[in-house]
Amino acid sequence: LFLNELGGGTLRGNPGKNYRIFTGSTTGSLCVFEDLVGISVLGPGCTLTVDLTPVITISKGYLFLFDNCKNIKIDGWTTNGPTLDISATTVKGWEFSHFFYGCRNIDMPCNRVVNALAGAIFQNQSGDLTPTSTARCRNVHIGVLECTNVWHGVNCQSSGDGMVIDRLKTDTVHRSMNIDGGMESVRANIWGKDPKAIDVFVSTGSVGGALRDIEINYHAGADSTACGEGERIGLYFGSSTPGRMTNIHFHMDIQFAGSGTTGSAAFRLFKRSDPDGTEDTAVRGHEIDGLKLTGVVKGMPSSSGLGFVTGTSLTGVWGA
Repeated sequence: LFLNELGGGTLRGNPGKNYRIFTGSTTGSLCVFEDLVGISVLGPGCTLTVDLTPVITISKGYLFLFDNCKNIKIDGWTTNGPTLDISATTVKGWEFSHFFYGCRNIDMPCNRVVNALAGAIFQNQSGDLTPTSTARCRNVHIGVLECTNVWHGVNCQSSGDGMVIDRLKTDTVHRSMNIDGGMESVRANIWGKDPKAIDVFVSTGSVGGALRDIEINYHAGADSTACGEGERIGLYFGSSTPGRMTNIHFHMDIQFAGSGTTGSAAFRLFKRSDPDGTEDTAVRGHEIDGLKLTGVVKGMPSSSGLGFVTGTSLTGVWGA
């Protein structure tokens, strides 16, 4: 793109225009931005539409990919494409926005993502997963992000520190928010409906990352009747590598419907020996310093044997 040659600038769609961008056989990226300072991608009332006819079964690429960019703004876009099977275990489709290698100062005021792999992914692709890593993206503001039939609403992979989400509203997603590995300073307001897995998944990941100063306000109403079997919020130690959680607060406003498939517990605290493993009962040296649950949970989930809040081996196996 010419903006890469200029070092920054504005890409603006024609107001209200529907852009047909990919066929089902296409794999790759619509726009890639590298090493820019001051980049705005604006689509006032614009829609990016992928060919609606094919069945997509694999990850296809990115609509907007940012590599080591600063002062980024994405606003006004809607996406559409073929309906994806987001209940399966394989991610598929195109990502609306992807940020990696140290992007800074990201602003996404208002966007609507439909039939895509993700609304926003923040990824640390370096070998340095420490909190001071220059490869971590930082200072993120998401205003209103509506995600329907996507794999992930927001996905943070040891990246995305200093994140504020005013309103993440999801409907029929695999997961509303995923935090995997270390992350700090997060304030998120999430309205979730019909997730097919754990809706808000917060984990130290395979690296035993540090989670610090995370506050999530989570809302789910009685209209959520076609869920998978996951809990609404899952807080996990993700591997045998010792992890640390400091100042974690979940505020819940959850109404389980009286009928339908409403998932399992409102909250679950769990530890496992590897990212895909089952319960870990060995002493690993994990640490929790400040975990707070507040709010209201009404009704009971449809999965048998699970109540409002469930934990695993809360005494005797956590270690110090």
